[in-house]
Amino acid sequence: HGASNASHPVKQALWGITEVFLDTTVMCTCTGLVILLTVGPNSGEDGMALTLSAFQTVFQDKAAVFLSVVSAILAFASMIGWYYYGEKASESLFSGKTGKKVYAFLFLTAAFFGTLMQGETIWEWADVFNLLMAAPNCISVFALRKEVFMVTKAYFDDIRTKKKEKKRI
Repeated sequence: HGASNASHPVKQALWGITEVFLDTTVMCTCTGLVILLTVGPNSGEDGMALTLSAFQTVFQDKAAVFLSVVSAILAFASMIGWYYYGEKASESLFSGKTGKKVYAFLFLTAAFFGTLMQGETIWEWADVFNLLMAAPNCISVFALRKEVFMVTKAYFDDIRTKKKEKKRI
């Protein structure tokens, strides 16, 4: 979101919050409900196998195709996003093009070896790298909290002022 051309950083942040809400809260809740209402929590399966079993109770053979396509799209979109984040971070931490080249090599190498790993191993590594990205982000958000609250308050005060002026007209 930092690279967007939004008219105001709070406006872009609101889009970011909405995306996370829809993706995490709505979609994960829907998937959880499908699992609970079909195969139940005690099926003995977990992860994608559990999700596939749940969807197969309704969509039979089409469930595997559907989940494969959705998973591939999600994985590809995630890879694009994480590549961009890492590239921008490497530009900041290292000298411009050199950092980009080193990061591109490391990312492509990790992506290649990721295709050879078991799913559980990939998730474990993803958790580690998410922590490595989240920790400095959380520290930065905490350090900038006063500025964030100030800019957010100013943004919503401006909206309220414009609404009041519009009502007068």
